[in-house]
Amino acid sequence: MSEPLRVIGFGHPLLDISTHVDIPFLEKYKVVPGQTTLALPEQLPVYAEIKQRDDVIYVPGGATMNAIRVCQWLSKKQTCSFSGTLGDDDFGKILVASLKDYGVTPLFDTVNDFPTVCFFLLFY
Repeated sequence: MSEPLRVIGFGHPLLDISTHVDIPFLEKYKVVPGQTTLALPEQLPVYAEIKQRDDVIYVPGGATMNAIRVCQWLSKKQTCSFSGTLGDDDFGKILVASLKDYGVTPLFDTVNDFPTVCFFLLFY
C-alpha cells in the first residue's frame, strides 16, 4: 500500500470574516455598500466590534489556503498543510483553529509587529 500524497501550500494567509450588519453600522464606519476597499484608519475599530458579535463566521481564505482546503477535503485523510506568516493576535489564533477544523495542518510563523490579514464580508 502506497503512502498518501502529501501537499503543502505556501502563501499569504487571510481570514475571511462574515457577519450581518445594518445601515447605521455601515454609516458609523463610513463603509460604502457594494465597494471593496482597504480599511482606513478611522475604520480600524470595526475589528474589535466584529469580534464581539455572535453571528460571525470565520473561514481560512486566500487563494493558496482555499486550494489547500479543497485538496484536504478531497483527500479525506490528514495530508495537507499550509505555511505562511500570521500576526500574534486573536485573529491569527482564530485562523489557526479554523484551519485545523478543516483538517489542514497549520505551519505558521507568527510576528508581533504585523497583524493577521482579515477580509470582512459585511452583509446588510
